[in-house]
Amino acid sequence: MVVSFLSFNDDNTKTSFQSEGRRKGNVIQFEDKSYPNTRIKLTLLESSVLLERFGDVQMLMLFSLEKETKGFYTNAEGLEFEYTIHTKEVSIQENKVKVSYTLFLNKEEITSTTFQVTFFGK
Repeated sequence: MVVSFLSFNDDNTKTSFQSEGRRKGNVIQFEDKSYPNTRIKLTLLESSVLLERFGDVQMLMLFSLEKETKGFYTNAEGLEFEYTIHTKEVSIQENKVKVSYTLFLNKEEITSTTFQVTFFGK
């Protein structure tokens, strides 16, 4: 299956790429071409999305409209931090996932971001 990833934030930073991926039930996995040696795993829940990055960059982010959630970031150089996620939108469709959220670090707003993942084929 082909996965198309698009992300943009409030300071107009944009990331987009296409990657080969696979879907098994509610789990979609694909290579993250924005970071070397990194893969993304999206788990689609009833009204939430769990994003996990594995490799040189590791992240764990739960996007849920019902509650404030915590996220975690680690990179190959040893930088680590925890942040708070305020989810503004979660849209899960048959071939597309869209999430909009704001990140806070120590109660200070860092960025607002929207990402969309579209997948084609089997």
